[in-house]
Amino acid sequence: WSSDVCSSDLGCSLLYDSRDFLTNAYKGYYLQIDQRFSPAFLGNKYAFSNTELTTSYYQSVWKGGDRKSVV
Repeated sequence: WSSDVCSSDLGCSLLYDSRDFLTNAYKGYYLQIDQRFSPAFLGNKYAFSNTELTTSYYQSVWKGGDRKSVV
């Protein structure tokens, strides 16, 4: 590997998921925070970090709307 195209990093993730159905949610929250560190002492040419935040909120489109409703 060339040091120009390879990086090594350390990181962590926090996840909160209250969706009612993971693949086709109708209500609930999804929150994920990822933090990655790529320090020079791990062999990286440049030291950097990256933070990514993903959020979603699911609710009915109208009062009384449910899985059987057609939009």
